[in-house]
Amino acid sequence: MISQQANARFHIFFVAWIVLMLVGAVLSRGIKDARLKQKLWPIWTLLIAAAFLGFTFYTQGYVSFWPVIPVLFIAYLNIKNQKYCLACGKSQFNRNPFQRARFCSHCGAPLP
Repeated sequence: MISQQANARFHIFFVAWIVLMLVGAVLSRGIKDARLKQKLWPIWTLLIAAAFLGFTFYTQGYVSFWPVIPVLFIAYLNIKNQKYCLACGKSQFNRNPFQRARFCSHCGAPLP
C-alpha cells in the first residue's frame, strides 16, 4: 500500500513536471531566433535531466544511482541530435545516429 507521504510526493512531481512541459512548449514556440534556441537547448535539456533525477530521488525518499546513467545518456542524445534551421527556425531532430542530417526537412536549407 502506498503511504500518504509517497502519494503527496508524486502529486508534487506530477504538477512540477506539467509546469516544466508548459514552460518548454512556450519557450520552443515563443522564441523565433534559431541561434538563441540552439544556445538554450543544452541548458534546458540538462535542467530537465537534473529535475527528473531530483524528482526521482524525492519521490523515492532516498538517493539511488541507477537512473543517473540512463538519464544522462538520453540528455546527451537529445543535445547531440537536436538542431535548428537558421533559415526558417524550425527544429530538426535527427533520428539516425550514424548519419548527420545535412538539410532542413521543412525548407531544404543546409543545417549548421
